[in-house]
Amino acid sequence: MTHAPNDQDPWTQVADWVFRIAGEIRYGKVEITVHDARIVQLEVTEKFRSPPPGRPSPEPRRRKEGEVAEHSTG
Repeated sequence: MTHAPNDQDPWTQVADWVFRIAGEIRYGKVEITVHDARIVQLEVTEKFRSPPPGRPSPEPRRRKEGEVAEHSTG
């Protein structure tokens, strides 16, 4: 990952990116692939589960532009 001298630390950029992507999925995972101490790939897998019989299927929900995902640390 390249960055301009005045940009934030590249690892901070990656963390921001991961939290943003994770906040856009309801159920799933974010997988980071590292080669030679560099992040080379980010995979996102989102799961959709079927509802119990007799209940309608929920529509996938994407966050609106500017909406912030809540996350906890710890």
